[in-house]
Amino acid sequence: MKKLFLFIAMLAAAIAAQAFDGSKYYVINRNGESGSYMFANGSGISTGSLISSSANYVWQLIPTGTENGYYIRNAGTGQYVQTCKISLSSSVAMGASQVEFIISRGAGSTGSGTTYFMASNDQGGIVYDTDATLGLNKGANGVVAYYIKTGRGNSYWNITETDYNPGDNPGPGTGEDEDVCVNVHAYRMPCGTYMNATRMTQIDIAGEGVLGELHYSPTTTRLWTLYTNERATVMAGGKVNVTGKLAGYGTAGLVVAVCADFDGDGQFEQTVTPTVAADIVAELTVPDNVKPGMGRIRIRVDQNGNTSANGDIAGTLYDLPVYVEAAKVERTVTVQINGKGRGTVCIAGVEAEAGERMTASFERGTEVTAVAANLKGYKFTGWKQGKTIVCTEKTYTCRLSEDKTLTAMFTPRPGGADMDGEYIMLTFERGSGQNVTVHVTDQDDNDVEGVAASVVSVTGTKFKSWYTNDVADRTDLTPTSTSLSTIRKIRFNITGIPDDYYIETIHSQMAALSTSGAFLTDGSNQFRMTVLTGPDDANLTQFAKIEGDLNKNPGQKTLWEFTNTEGSVAPTNPMCLEFQLVNTTNSCASAIYNVILHKSENKPTGIVDLVHDGTKAGNCYGKFLEDNRVVIVKDGVKYLTSGQRIN
Repeated sequence: MKKLFLFIAMLAAAIAAQAFDGSKYYVINRNGESGSYMFANGSGISTGSLISSSANYVWQLIPTGTENGYYIRNAGTGQYVQTCKISLSSSVAMGASQVEFIISRGAGSTGSGTTYFMASNDQGGIVYDTDATLGLNKGANGVVAYYIKTGRGNSYWNITETDYNPGDNPGPGTGEDEDVCVNVHAYRMPCGTYMNATRMTQIDIAGEGVLGELHYSPTTTRLWTLYTNERATVMAGGKVNVTGKLAGYGTAGLVVAVCADFDGDGQFEQTVTPTVAADIVAELTVPDNVKPGMGRIRIRVDQNGNTSANGDIAGTLYDLPVYVEAAKVERTVTVQINGKGRGTVCIAGVEAEAGERMTASFERGTEVTAVAANLKGYKFTGWKQGKTIVCTEKTYTCRLSEDKTLTAMFTPRPGGADMDGEYIMLTFERGSGQNVTVHVTDQDDNDVEGVAASVVSVTGTKFKSWYTNDVADRTDLTPTSTSLSTIRKIRFNITGIPDDYYIETIHSQMAALSTSGAFLTDGSNQFRMTVLTGPDDANLTQFAKIEGDLNKNPGQKTLWEFTNTEGSVAPTNPMCLEFQLVNTTNSCASAIYNVILHKSENKPTGIVDLVHDGTKAGNCYGKFLEDNRVVIVKDGVKYLTSGQRIN
């Protein structure tokens, strides 16, 4: 690519006369510093290493008629340097107003070569020998207003003429495709200067002509970004809406251009220049006769005012490859699972058996419902579209504005995967602070209707919050502690357990963690672990108690079993459940990952069937009254509560 301008020596006549030609162009740098050239940066002036492809580094000095008087105009933005009569050390602004500056060598310029002072002529005279007149000075964060003074290095500027030609900076509507190789899918990457202040923070491609939408939040900090992580799919003859969020939209001289090459020949045939605002909206049209293949959409955000697809730029530029397909009226939805034998999926209303994959087509805009079901040993975690989880419920309803492929995500069930029989499992989702959500599911990973659970409290020395370290699988109950307690108590409240759901065995996955929240990988950590149950925290009795090495499987979880030696217990409503973990040796944290309540076929001791007038009243503790007497039945024989047989 040819350079925008080359540097030549200053003209001797210009030096002698201290005069500048308003028809010529100059670069300005802090005396003797090659890395400190002035350039227009949004609404201010910065200094940096010269980028010869950017007109923002080029200046016109337009004579005003006053001796040594000039307007300082930027060739890239067309704006003028504003007054220096502002607060000391404040950044000098760029703007539309013409402000006269005195550009003079002053009284005794001592910089290398020929150097100049520059000060706005609205301060009642220019003084060089004392701190009196505010002028352009190089500051830590750009060009600032500070006292110009002989001997103050940051007040001195070299001004060098260039052969810059404004014709090298194409204006709106001009093209630069002369060096693009047509039909080889090669694109020119424009040169220029990255301007962080003006950039896209969100880009969306949607509309009736879009078969697959794109939603992209740029986070890159560079001049040019080619985004290929995901791609939009558009159809021939369709309307494509390109929208987005623009940072720095108030910058003077800023333009946005949305360019399209749908036939993939390397040349951008369409350019739309939307209104520059916080929200950018542009509509493109895919040609009717375009063949299926790969095309590209380019978005330019340029402070130079250049809307040419391939022109040099001062700002940011985004290239988005797109697929082009034949036109169609309907939209297709495909549902599938993420692994064979993990579950089934179906589309509501479609007459087909649930399976591992299903596809159906509907009119654009139709609401469709995808349904997932897990198989034994697997847990449903959510619906995924592309790389995004769009729903965590097994039933997901969406509107078909595009073709969709939805993947039901299943993972092996934690803890209970190899267990037989019926059980209720409590698993956890930690929030901020001490917040936690308890999920209640059965042995088939279905929600248990009517049953709910919550964490009442987690107590221990200096309990503050949950661990926030980057440790895999943080679905545990492990509080942060600056000084680890020798005892940790975790209490749950469970409601809605059926009356006949007797519990004789409770399992729980646990692990030993270090003070940083990571799994311990070695070392023995002996614990006493006790489970208590009851109707409330004031009436708890011991369910089971065991002792062992919490780190017997270093670096991972261990499944522990608690069995009531006296048989099963009947649940209360609500049911209070408390885990007590006492560290008897090494100091570590105890993490609980789930609680599994197994349904027992054995009735608790003392619970019998009550009957009245030959009608069975169900399993409960004797509370059925007959003639003011409590009657219980055992082995078909009626008794009073005193033990007297009555038949």
